[in-house]
Amino acid sequence: MASQMFGFSFSDHEIIEISTRNSCFKIRVLSKEYQHTCPSTGLMLWESARLVASILSSNPELVSNKRVLELGCGCSAICSMLAAKSAAETVVATDADQQALDLLAENMVSNLESPFLESLLVHQLKWGCKQDIEAIKNLNEKGFDITIGTDVTYIPEAIEPLFATARELISTCKDGHKGEKPALILCQELTSL
Repeated sequence: MASQMFGFSFSDHEIIEISTRNSCFKIRVLSKEYQHTCPSTGLMLWESARLVASILSSNPELVSNKRVLELGCGCSAICSMLAAKSAAETVVATDADQQALDLLAENMVSNLESPFLESLLVHQLKWGCKQDIEAIKNLNEKGFDITIGTDVTYIPEAIEPLFATARELISTCKDGHKGEKPALILCQELTSL
C-alpha cells in the first residue's frame, strides 16, 4: 500500500542509531533519498526529537511517575520510548499518519522490552479532531502532566489545532503531579520545508 501511495516500500528505509545517556535506539526511517518526495513528515527523525530525547535522558525526573503524551511522534517516538524507560506512569505516543504509526510499532518492538513496551500506548490523533481527542481522554481520564511535541510547529495552519488539542488533553489537576504544574514542552528546529 505504501508503494502505491508514496512510490516507495518500507524496504526503502535506513536505520538511524540514537545514543543517549542510558539507552541506545535503532530507529527505522524512510531513506533520505525518498524523504523529499514523500508527503508524510512522520516517516523520518527530526533533529529536535534528538535534542529533547537527550534532555529527557539526562533528566528522567521530568517524566518519571508522570502521565506523558507525545504529539506528532512520527515513526520514532524517541521521547515516548525514553519516558517509558524512565518509569513514566502512562505514556501515549500519537500521530495523525497511520503509516508513521505502523513503522513506530515496528520500532517499539525492536527497541523496548517488557515492561516498557507494555507501558507505551500508541494512538492515532489528528489535532483538533474531537473523536480522536475523546479516544485519548478515554486512555487517560486524568489528563497528562507532560505533553511533548518536537518539530510540530513548522506549518502555521497547524499551530491553532495543536494548542487546542494540547489544552484538551493536559492535566486539569490544580496541583498536578506531586504539586507540579502540568507542562507543554515544544522544541522546533528552524527548517525551510
